Amino acid sequence: MYINPLSDIVFKYLLGREETKDLLLSFINSVLEDSDLEKMKSVEIRNPFNLKEFETDKVSILDIKALDERGKIYNIEVQGIGNEVFVSRSLYYWAKLYAGQLEEGEDYGKLQPVICINILDFKLLEKPDLLHSCFMAFDKNNKEILLSENFQLHFIEVKKYQNNLTKLQKTLKDWVYYFFNEGREEEKMKTVLEENPLLEKAHREYKKFTMDNKMREIYEYQEKKRKDENTLIKSFYEKGIKEGEKKGEIKGKIEGKIEGKIETAKNMLKMKFEIDSIRMATGLSFEEIEKLK
Repeated sequence: MYINPLSDIVFKYLLGREETKDLLLSFINSVLEDSDLEKMKSVEIRNPFNLKEFETDKVSILDIKALDERGKIYNIEVQGIGNEVFVSRSLYYWAKLYAGQLEEGEDYGKLQPVICINILDFKLLEKPDLLHSCFMAFDKNNKEILLSENFQLHFIEVKKYQNNLTKLQKTLKDWVYYFFNEGREEEKMKTVLEENPLLEKAHREYKKFTMDNKMREIYEYQEKKRKDENTLIKSFYEKGIKEGEKKGEIKGKIEGKIEGKIETAKNMLKMKFEIDSIRMATGLSFEEIEKLK
């Protein structure tokens, strides 16, 4: 059975433990290097992997939070499904992390840069050859003027990987190659593993995970739950659009689509979906969904 290295539990097991801190350091530095940014020398994991987190249905911390030696905050997250709404979601979570550094009345000068790295198992941006994108706060007419280094958003769209056609610095390219092929192409992995001892270690840790019955059970349960949720979201969305179109016949198609999103959100709330999932499926804001409660 194929076990996806970009599944929440597998990814956090591979890069989110003290024993694999060197793998996390290598991966983050490969992302920074690919954007011509200063690399980190050390990393501290703030929310290390804990199997108990994954043994219930109420898992809330799936990303990896880390600090470098200068106090910069890194948030590394894997996302398996999404659409254009994911951009708004990413901005929202960056803002939450940034604002969350200060207590009321504290000096703004204490704010540290927040770097969010999103590894996506879907295509987000329209440019087919742009596998890794980095967004910062530059002046629109003069990219040499950086307002602040405190804002940084990275998107790595693994689905766009095309072997030798992919334009990335070697270390990040090796990591993407690893995520793309791990568990699928053992023969293809040999060369890159031989050339990169850290990826060889990641491969060994992946094998340990696949041989652990408890972790494999949780993985299988999570994957089944994810597929079931995706099917429900799709059916809710289609049903909501149809119902919304009926209600919006007099007002027009645009109003019908809005009604459809509202109906979808209502159905998902009844089924106890998380607000984040509802926002991703409908495009409605947090406040709009809260009102529907």
